[in-house]
Amino acid sequence: MKKTEFVTDPQQFYKILLDDRLENINIKILNDNMIQMCYNYKDNYVENFHNTNILIALFTTSSARLRLYKMLDKLGRTVVYFDTDSIFYIDNGGNLVKTGTMLGEWTDELGENVHITDWASTGPKSYYYKTNDNKFKTVIKGFTLNYQNLLKLNGESMIKLIEQKSKDNNIELEYNQITRDTLTKNIVNKKVTKKFSFGYDKRIVLPDYDTMPYGYN
Repeated sequence: MKKTEFVTDPQQFYKILLDDRLENINIKILNDNMIQMCYNYKDNYVENFHNTNILIALFTTSSARLRLYKMLDKLGRTVVYFDTDSIFYIDNGGNLVKTGTMLGEWTDELGENVHITDWASTGPKSYYYKTNDNKFKTVIKGFTLNYQNLLKLNGESMIKLIEQKSKDNNIELEYNQITRDTLTKNIVNKKVTKKFSFGYDKRIVLPDYDTMPYGYN
């Protein structure tokens, strides 16, 4: 984890600069009397907090991943998308997933008698769906999906990008983002421009939009 110090003492400056335990040291001059120093501890010197337990964290993560793999194996090729803790699949009438609200059980996020009618995904953490009660959801990691942006970035536009199958085609979004000025530390509202495109490279995309792992014969 990155640490930040505001240094006014030359002795402290050289102490940080010459510390062999530190890496990625970044220096920014704020004024004539103060500099900002950001750095990370090397892996072998990361501070150990006594109120944490890495074994519990490893067990929890591994257990969740095994449950995910078990369900993926059961659902097979009916799966259209999955993430760390979620699965989207085609219900063929014989692959019903038992759901519940207890720890370790799968939860139906859509609700009773609700199912997806339209689906599109351009890659990890980037998808759109519409349900039979005429509600829709768009998820794209790294993009602020306010009303104005959803007019450009939605299910229809995502499907067009997928059909074009080109990284050169993109959707440009411009919006205001509240951020902190790295020099003055003031909160500012600045314009941000981002481009969204279809660049799926995790697997081989077939002409019918099915996918296969690299090396599959």
